[in-house]
Amino acid sequence: MSHCPHALEVRGASKSFGGVQAVCNADLIVRDRSIHGLIGPNGAGKTSLFNLITGLIPADAGEFRLGGEAYQPTDLINVTRLGIARTFQNIRLFPQLTVLENVLVGRLCHQSPWHSGLLGALWSGAAYRRAQEMHEQRAESLLQQVGLADQADQCAGTLSYGAQRRLEIARALATEPRLLALDEPAAGMNPVEKSALTQLIRAVATAPQGPSVLIIEHDVGMVMSLCDRITVLHQGAVLAEGTPADIQASGAVREAYLGSTEAPSAGAAR
Repeated sequence: MSHCPHALEVRGASKSFGGVQAVCNADLIVRDRSIHGLIGPNGAGKTSLFNLITGLIPADAGEFRLGGEAYQPTDLINVTRLGIARTFQNIRLFPQLTVLENVLVGRLCHQSPWHSGLLGALWSGAAYRRAQEMHEQRAESLLQQVGLADQADQCAGTLSYGAQRRLEIARALATEPRLLALDEPAAGMNPVEKSALTQLIRAVATAPQGPSVLIIEHDVGMVMSLCDRITVLHQGAVLAEGTPADIQASGAVREAYLGSTEAPSAGAAR
C-alpha cells in the first residue's frame, strides 16, 4: 500500500522530569489530511507530549512515525527537515525583519550551503538567482494565503497580534511540512481574530498538498468546531480519543475537566 493513512503515529511516549511523570505511555495517531486536537486540563501533559513529538525535548521511551517512516525526535531542526513544523505559544518572530523575510527564514531548510551566503554568491549567478526567486515566490504565495500579502515589506514587529500569529503559520508552512503542529495559536486573540484563525487553519488543512494539523488549544469550543478527531490527556496519560461528539459524550472527560458530569461546553476556554 503506497499511501500511509497516518501523518503521525506515536506509540508509548513517556517522559519524566525528576520524579514527575509528565507523559505516561501515550499513544497518538493523526490521520493524513486531518485536523487533530490535543486537549486536557491544566498540567495534563499536553505541552510535554507536543514537545516530544517536535524534538524540543527527548523522550524517555516511545516510537514515532511520520508518514509511515520511523523518526527519532531528538532535535528540533532535524524534525523540521523531516516534515514537522511547529509554532509556539509565545510568538517567536524576528520583529526587525520584514514580513516577507520572516517567511523566507522558513525556506532555509530547503537550501543547501551552496545556495546561500558567500557560497551562493560564488555559485552560478543565474542558477542562484533562480533559486532565490523560487523561494521568494513561494513566500509571497504563503503571505497571500494567510492574508498578509499587502504587508510583505512591513517590519514584523509592527503587525497586529493576530497578524503576527498568522505570519508564524506562514513561516511554518514555508518549511513544506507534512504535519503542522500549532501550540495554542489562539492564545490572546479576540473573537474576531479567533474566527479568522479557525478559517485559516481549516483552509490550510484542506488545501491541495496541505499538511495535517495537530493543535493544542485551551479554547475547547474552538477545538470542537475545528477538529476531525481529539485526544484528551489527563495526568500525562491518554484519557479518551475520538470525534468531537465522542469526546463531548464522555463521562470520563467531563469528570477530568470539571470534577462533575457536566460536559466541557462549546464555549469553554481552559
